[in-house]
Amino acid sequence: MVESNKKYYDFSESRYKNGVDTFLTVLGSQRSLLSSQQDVVSVKLGYLSNLVTLYKVLGGGQI
Repeated sequence: MVESNKKYYDFSESRYKNGVDTFLTVLGSQRSLLSSQQDVVSVKLGYLSNLVTLYKVLGGGQI
C-alpha cells in the first residue's frame, strides 16, 4: 500500500509541476501516503509489543 501511494504521490506532484493538476490533489495524495506509512509503523509497533509480551510470559527478563 505504501509503494502504491508513493507512486500516486509522485505522479500527482509531477502533474502539478506541469500545470495539469491542482496542489489540492498533491496534498490529498500526500495525506494518503503518510497515512499508509503510519499504518506500517503501527503494525510494527504491535508486532514488537507482542514479542515483548511473549518473552515476559515465557519467563524471560527475571533475574
